[in-house]
Amino acid sequence: MSFCPLLRGAPLIGSVLGNYRITQKLGQGGVGEVWKALDLSLDREVALKVLRRELAAVPDLVARFRTEALALARLNHPNVATIHGFHTARETTFIVMEYIPGQTLDALVRSFGPMRCARALPLFAQVLDAIGHAHEHGLVHRDLKASNVMLSHLGAVKMLDFGIARVPGSAHLTKDTHSVGTPAWMAPEQIRGEEVCVRTDVYALGLLLYWLVTARLPFAAQSHFELERAHVEEPPPSPRQFAPDLPEPVERAILRALSKPRIERFANVGELRGALGEGFAPLSFATAEHTQAYEPHPSPGPTLVLPRDDDEDEARAGAPVRRRWLLAGAALAMLAIAVAAGVASRRAADVEI
Repeated sequence: MSFCPLLRGAPLIGSVLGNYRITQKLGQGGVGEVWKALDLSLDREVALKVLRRELAAVPDLVARFRTEALALARLNHPNVATIHGFHTARETTFIVMEYIPGQTLDALVRSFGPMRCARALPLFAQVLDAIGHAHEHGLVHRDLKASNVMLSHLGAVKMLDFGIARVPGSAHLTKDTHSVGTPAWMAPEQIRGEEVCVRTDVYALGLLLYWLVTARLPFAAQSHFELERAHVEEPPPSPRQFAPDLPEPVERAILRALSKPRIERFANVGELRGALGEGFAPLSFATAEHTQAYEPHPSPGPTLVLPRDDDEDEARAGAPVRRRWLLAGAALAMLAIAVAAGVASRRAADVEI
């Protein structure tokens, strides 16, 4: 089945776009759709980010789409989704990317609720590594949010969607400079249409950690205007208001990252990492244990997740611990039997002598 660009500009399951057979729709955004596909040359699964056909005639959007490909091509990091190519086939423009089975941090928190620091910080450390790598290559993400961070089934974090990243030497998209980004995740300077910098991403990182440990964002409103006004004018509520057991150094780091004047924020992700590391073990990559032993903490404030059975949560969270204790107990029992057998053997030898 060949790809038909005239059918609403969208691929069909089983159709072929270029060298890729479409197998599943993964999601969609404002400018495109994401599809799972099979690379017919290399026999591997990939993700295709396809620009909506009706938008392909808008030069600024095509430029932004190409900017994302350029941004990803500059990066080579285990926590950044790998780009395989940028193509145009049958009047359709698309990016070929690494396919990552898993779920976003947004979906994870909405499903299971807020995380304890022991779970949140190792995941957040991987985000810091990815954004730090981008900053080292002169890229400012500008649209960092929980739905752009994927957690794979192996426990590895992968940064997605550099669609509005600022690439050194690239032209400004002047018509879209004001309020570029997602209102709930935008820094005050973005809302005012000012030039962005590394500290702009630091603000979004503060929002991301706030989201992980409280299952909510600091500001909520009925309109984009009110939401943007809150980011510019209102102080964020203390995250400990919603997560009372949150360590004070983590709270201070979050609130400093969310400072209105950018000069008062951390200058880079390294400073943010250092602030979070005070009084804690060094941050490291998450392991499968961090994703399986998900241990949400109770939140007295309203969250964006559905209520869950507390006993079920405790059982899920405590199961790996109980398994480790059972294994340890069995090992000790076997050791005691071996020691007892050895003592008995020596006594028997003494009697024979």
